[in-house]
Amino acid sequence: MQELAGKGPVVSAIEVVGCCQEISKGLVGKINRLLPEAKVVTITQIADAQIKMNHMMSRLSVFSW
Repeated sequence: MQELAGKGPVVSAIEVVGCCQEISKGLVGKINRLLPEAKVVTITQIADAQIKMNHMMSRLSVFSW
């Protein structure tokens, strides 16, 4: 990763943005396996709330009058 980033022997942070569904399907675990010495942090509460909202919105019907 350091070679890709061109930062020498140390990279202090890499930000990965994923959609809520991918996070809930194991994206964090996959990153942990890919980078076992990295500390992977996610904003679980926000991801969970967005998943619930997406699920609720997918169940709503739109009626035109």
